[in-house]
Amino acid sequence: GMSSERLERVAQVLRADIETGRMPGAVIAVARKGRLVYYESFGYLDKADGTPMPKDAIFAIASMTKPMVGVGIMQLVEESRVMMTDPASKWFPALAQMQVGVVKKDASGQATLDLVPMRRQFTVQDLMRHTSGITYGGRGSTPVHKLTPASSGYSGSNFTAAEFIERLSKAPLLYQPGTAWEYGLSIDVLGLIIEQESGQTLGAYLQDRIWKPLGMVDTSFVIPADKVK
Repeated sequence: GMSSERLERVAQVLRADIETGRMPGAVIAVARKGRLVYYESFGYLDKADGTPMPKDAIFAIASMTKPMVGVGIMQLVEESRVMMTDPASKWFPALAQMQVGVVKKDASGQATLDLVPMRRQFTVQDLMRHTSGITYGGRGSTPVHKLTPASSGYSGSNFTAAEFIERLSKAPLLYQPGTAWEYGLSIDVLGLIIEQESGQTLGAYLQDRIWKPLGMVDTSFVIPADKVK
């Protein structure tokens, strides 16, 4: 039920992007009604070495780990170990003391920051739908952003779990919980809740409860040495 002529347009676009240097290579898979109807690799795994892109190449999937963490949380909700209405401070009391930053401009036009109390604490549901008020420090230049950890990658590389929560708890929220959608560090907090509830690292939990049962044999936070090409 798929047009081979139109699917060929995918190849045309990708080959053009590879030729102009926009990307070194890619792997594309299209499924319909449970069947794989298109599966092709393009370009290079290592352009400098001339290594062609294999279909089983391992890619960094970045924020696609977010829905995996969401599934992990929902498993704990199903098991009545976590409630959607639970405040995050149930696991990390310091988060109950966070304030909301109100950015204003003074007479000279410079941004200033006022802090006001949260009208309510952010919940597991807020974290799941990005309505906690937590942002990424690297996604803006306001005084709130400057006080917030820059990104998930930076936080994971530079802070322990305890240090991350401490840094986050001292930063202001960008919005009142529940009032606005803001892409940010909310899922990182959910990952730490999973660790608290399961007694496992997030990677170990996802491996045991999601990746292994689903046969996701090439999914992990760290690539094993024998799979590095």
